[in-house]
Amino acid sequence: MYYVLSGCFLIVWAIINTIVDIKEYGWTEGNYWWFCNLALLGMGIGLVIRSRGVLTGFLSIASFTQTFWVVDNLYRQIRGISLFGLTDFMYRPGYPISKFVLSHYHYFTLVIGIYALCFLPKVKNHTLLLSAIFNPFIFAVSYFVFDSEKNVNCIHNSCLPNFIPGQGPLFSVLFWAAIFTIHMLIAFAMDRFFLNLKIKLQSERWVHAGFALGFLVAVGFSIQDINYRLSLPKFACSGESSVDSVVTGCKNTKPYMGQEFLITYFIENRGIYDQVCQVDMILNGKAITVQEPTNLLMGRNYSQSYPIPLANEDMVVAVKPICRRISDRGIASEPLPSQ
Repeated sequence: MYYVLSGCFLIVWAIINTIVDIKEYGWTEGNYWWFCNLALLGMGIGLVIRSRGVLTGFLSIASFTQTFWVVDNLYRQIRGISLFGLTDFMYRPGYPISKFVLSHYHYFTLVIGIYALCFLPKVKNHTLLLSAIFNPFIFAVSYFVFDSEKNVNCIHNSCLPNFIPGQGPLFSVLFWAAIFTIHMLIAFAMDRFFLNLKIKLQSERWVHAGFALGFLVAVGFSIQDINYRLSLPKFACSGESSVDSVVTGCKNTKPYMGQEFLITYFIENRGIYDQVCQVDMILNGKAITVQEPTNLLMGRNYSQSYPIPLANEDMVVAVKPICRRISDRGIASEPLPSQ
């Protein structure tokens, strides 16, 4: 019963995390295809079907990749800055609190997976074969489906440029080869260790106690991190703005560089007239023109991103359109109002 319940717990978590990802950022961003999220789903499936090979295959890569996330996150909680920069994106303004909370599955997958391997039937499995299939398939999709800007699973550019610089096709091949080798070594060692592990009856209670303690520690660190995030300056984007059937609004925020982040906004002409439109972004009451007057044909829409500085205070953002209809001669029927 433990395997089914814990497996369903991980699967549901992975599904909710994926749905929130797609809703916030769309299919093209590929956030749902990172190894950690796939490991969450794969381990859940392995537990439900009680497959030691599937569970070990995904746990072995998770134990490597998620360790960096956990260390970086703990360092951030203690020092207020990240160690590797891997979790900085979680604390940027506008990062959905739902995604922030869901991201803490990293603390739970290793605890649940290791505990399960202690008691799963010790039967012959195909851990290495499954790992050799999962790994290149996931990386191939990461490389060929998602471009370098998305950099899913760090396959195009190094996610640790200060420690391991690199980018481009040669980096991609060498990076994958290194991760594949590490994955296979960990999978082999983990499979051998747990297959040969013999837990005596009198020792079982210590294993159960260790799992309970690890789970409680994961809950504690997650709650602490959520409270820390809630203590940071707040970010809010007002609802949609509409002028003569032209609608604008915020979509999401993304990491950028240094002390800046990107706000992605949309503009859509829902009317029956072509228009020329300017877009202003209002930051805490101060207007900034983020798009100069541009033709916007009826029925058309597009999204743009604009960099703004990180703030040490609460931030309220609004995106406003300033439009005029285009006359039959192809020019604005009236000049845009000055700001």
